[in-house]
Amino acid sequence: MDVNDLMLRLMNGRLHEIFSERDDRPSEEEISQNFDAALEQVLSDLPTEEVEFFERELEAAAMGAKKLRIKGAKVRRSSLKKLGAALRDLDNFAAYSELLNRRMVGYLREWMDPSDRSQMPPLLGRKSRLFGGPMMKILLFLSMHARSSTLAAEISHLIKSGYTEAAQARVRTLYELTIYLLVLSTHESASQYELAGRYYVSHLGEIKAQERFMKNLQGGYKKERDRDISLAKRKWGSGLFRPYGWALPVLPHASGQIRFSDLERVVAMDKHRHVYLEMNHAIHAGSANLVHRTNFDNPMLHAIGPELDTYYASRVIKVTARSLLFCAGEATRIISSLTGNPGAALYTAPLAHLENAVHASLDG
Repeated sequence: MDVNDLMLRLMNGRLHEIFSERDDRPSEEEISQNFDAALEQVLSDLPTEEVEFFERELEAAAMGAKKLRIKGAKVRRSSLKKLGAALRDLDNFAAYSELLNRRMVGYLREWMDPSDRSQMPPLLGRKSRLFGGPMMKILLFLSMHARSSTLAAEISHLIKSGYTEAAQARVRTLYELTIYLLVLSTHESASQYELAGRYYVSHLGEIKAQERFMKNLQGGYKKERDRDISLAKRKWGSGLFRPYGWALPVLPHASGQIRFSDLERVVAMDKHRHVYLEMNHAIHAGSANLVHRTNFDNPMLHAIGPELDTYYASRVIKVTARSLLFCAGEATRIISSLTGNPGAALYTAPLAHLENAVHASLDG
């Protein structure tokens, strides 16, 4: 039976039940008023009232999932065939970055001295539990480095699986993280902590904005968080919690709201602005992305599921490798300096070699 005929029969039946106790014919207005309730009941009863139709649709869903798995396996084989060398090099790069992060954690453990209060002095005064100093900065850079390594691994996995747009979304996050890390690492020396402290404390504003729409939060936690925000404002001004307000010291002449493009400019990455804007399309639901998805050479008009796009996949791989080089290199430099391990500078040579290998695999 045609799905429209089935819908007509089911809706007529349900509306008949609603008005069954009336002798006269209901008006169109009355039918319209009860239409949504009738439809909701029809949909609720469908699994038991129209078992054959419902089970057929579920079988179609299962068959579709099987086809997607088969298609995914084919796309993965094709991705490895066409981009295999570059992806292997990227995996090697991400693995080495992860190894460096573990080594930096080892440096931290050797350096830590619980009796040395200078390693983690109060960041906002004695009334706050937040600590600053070298410990705060080391942990901050360790976290940023670890996330960049994870993002690179995610991107490689997504490209292999044929989800280039998802990889673009992740590389946009990696690029943003890279800009933040470069601002923090290049605009104050390793032994200075104010800029890193401002960035660290800015998370309180992000969490507070999120919690505006959450219920049943513990009162003690909110009180402590609000106290820390008040102390931070007293120390650095209320502008700290505006967009990118933590970066104000590197943009002393900024007029009005600080923008991400300002951060790109202060680390000489504004020439890559197009990367940020291009990858934005993979995150946001703007019309540019939707319009360009339509392909009249495709019988279904739009690609659904995994697809191999070697052009955009190659671009994503290159941006990932360059971003990971910045993140791993700068994090290693800062952490090794603070923990007294100057020899770690030797690790930057393999980093550069691995990044070059990725590009050579794509350009060769």
